[in-house]
Amino acid sequence: WMSDELGLSETLSPLLVAVILLTAYRFWQRPGLRRAVALGVSIAVAALARDELSLLALLVLVPLTLMAKGVAWRRRVGFLAVGALASALVVAPWIGYNLSRFEKPVFISSGLGVTLASANCPATYSGRFIGYWQYDCALRAPLNHRADESVQASEAQSYALHFVRTHENRLLAVGAARLGRGFAFFHPLDQIRLDAVVETRPYHWALVGLGMYYALFALSIGGVVVLRRRRVPVGPLLAVGLDVAVSMLLTFGNTRYRTTFEVSLVLLAAVQLDWLWARLRREPPSAGEPVAPVRGPEDGLEEQAGGSDPAEQGPGLPDGTAVPAPVS
Repeated sequence: WMSDELGLSETLSPLLVAVILLTAYRFWQRPGLRRAVALGVSIAVAALARDELSLLALLVLVPLTLMAKGVAWRRRVGFLAVGALASALVVAPWIGYNLSRFEKPVFISSGLGVTLASANCPATYSGRFIGYWQYDCALRAPLNHRADESVQASEAQSYALHFVRTHENRLLAVGAARLGRGFAFFHPLDQIRLDAVVETRPYHWALVGLGMYYALFALSIGGVVVLRRRRVPVGPLLAVGLDVAVSMLLTFGNTRYRTTFEVSLVLLAAVQLDWLWARLRREPPSAGEPVAPVRGPEDGLEEQAGGSDPAEQGPGLPDGTAVPAPVS
């Protein structure tokens, strides 16, 4: 949850990212045309809420479809084509409407120009606000206020890119500060104060959120390990974090920008907590009872009941692992 009063796209984007992850793992479990369509549509709807989420088509849709197990290459390419077509059909009406009403090309939104202008100026390249943004910087951009939004966005973007080209020696430090701010590893308390002042987040609740974020981040590392041992792909979950990182590098670091990645952190932390809970629930054997071998949920279903005769095996899992047949 986000404790502020701003009605921004973060109201919708976490839910939409959760839908993307749900459709992604459903497709991974059982690849099919309908599930490829669902994945493509979910990415497109999320992109209409935050246009940088369109990058998930490249980071999630492409690898999942082209690496589908047990499927011929022709069908994999078909899954990709169908998913991409479904995604394009969802965003096409909005893109077509924008192309028809602005002087310069606008696809999903026109906000990139002013965002770049606010994040690329002397105040954000050194000092306290390095890696952040400043409203005054955006006001300095020479804009034709009689032109439409697309022209103003183009002028602001050109102004910002000129500043970037003339300060290339600061890009590495500024990029590191942007990532550090966004992922709470660079002046986190100062960033919380900025969130309270600029984005009206209650300061003490923002501190609680920061502590919860650190806990989820630590637990998510174990969640990645558990899923990899279970041979469950973590790519879709980490792709959301990569999408956030790219967005911050291009714009600026902000707590609000990582909201979508926290969906992945919650899921990964839940996997780790479930693994720990399964360990804690195991009771020691009573005196005189033989000790059975301990198996964890990550070990998979690899043993067969009643011998190794293939005829006695049950149906297989999506990854090819055999499930034991019931013993009468």
